[in-house]
Amino acid sequence: IQHIKKGSIVSQVENDYVLKGGFEYGIYGANYWGFYTGPLPTGIGSIDSTTPHIGYNSFKVNTLDPTGEPPFIYQNLASYLPTGTYIITFWARTSSASATMRAVFCDTASCLFCSTTHAIGPDWAPYSNTCTTTLPLTSIYFPFETVATFWIDDIKLTEI
Repeated sequence: IQHIKKGSIVSQVENDYVLKGGFEYGIYGANYWGFYTGPLPTGIGSIDSTTPHIGYNSFKVNTLDPTGEPPFIYQNLASYLPTGTYIITFWARTSSASATMRAVFCDTASCLFCSTTHAIGPDWAPYSNTCTTTLPLTSIYFPFETVATFWIDDIKLTEI
């Protein structure tokens, strides 16, 4: 990322390991986003141009029945990230007064560590989850755990 300040360029280094986290060009393709609805359809997901946080699109999930295995959006990272401390940041909102979703890190052994549950409100707001990994990081995912409509946008994964 480069910032211009009164005619000079000031560089700021930020390694964002997420591809297409703003959903401006869709979600599908090699190493982009996938959407999982569970063994029985538990949600409907799509690109939505009516309610972006910034830009033209966000990802919209209508959660139908999150019991058992809730629907989730995920990204397998383009390459494994070494052990270290990482932060997922994203913006989200929901159609209800309060609904829950999680931000989850996956390493080469498990997706059950460093999972943070977030109470999402009706207005766009920033959320984050920080994790120190002891094994290489392989993917991130976001399960939607309440019957509601969710929007998620501007997802980033950076090392801190």
